[in-house]
Amino acid sequence: MVTSSSLSLDDNTAFSNLVKYRQVVGSLQYVTLSWPDIAFAVNKVCQYMHAPTENHWSAVKRILRYLHGTVEHGMLIRCSSGSFKLLLTCYGKVIPISLLKLSQMLTGMEIQMIDALLNELGIRSSSTPILWCDNLGATYLSANPIFHARTKHVEIDYHFVREKVAQGDLRVQHISTHDQIADIFTKPLPTPRFLFLRSKLQVVARP
Repeated sequence: MVTSSSLSLDDNTAFSNLVKYRQVVGSLQYVTLSWPDIAFAVNKVCQYMHAPTENHWSAVKRILRYLHGTVEHGMLIRCSSGSFKLLLTCYGKVIPISLLKLSQMLTGMEIQMIDALLNELGIRSSSTPILWCDNLGATYLSANPIFHARTKHVEIDYHFVREKVAQGDLRVQHISTHDQIADIFTKPLPTPRFLFLRSKLQVVARP
């Protein structure tokens, strides 16, 4: 998406073909399964399916042009050499501290559900799942009980993460903002940054 522009309701004249918009955007939702790098852009245009404007349609066409230009790209899945080891990792974004409980709780719950599903299938993780967070304060809060008195305003949902860390079911570790892969799913990025994070998702040109 263009970093200098933002989409909003009623930001232009209404798009004349509502059915076409919904069909194309609905199809793009399936494309994100193999093109995770377009997930943020597709999520944005999905928010206006009830009343799209010409600007929203222009954003959709930009996504289509990107897909056309990267048609030879796909997710690279390598065969593991030696013994198989599974380690679940996820990346969480915390912007204002007031959103800490929501973002970390949802990410923590999701990785716990995936771990439980794999256990039911007889697949055991080789280590405790890791949640990587680029907010140093949030990382400390998730593991340090000394901060408890300062965070009484944070609702109980947030303490789900703290509880899982205390039980040894989850580790929260700090990662630099530069290496925070979750950025590609949360905001429009300049081209160099976008391409760097896309490579981290293992979305590459097919040989």
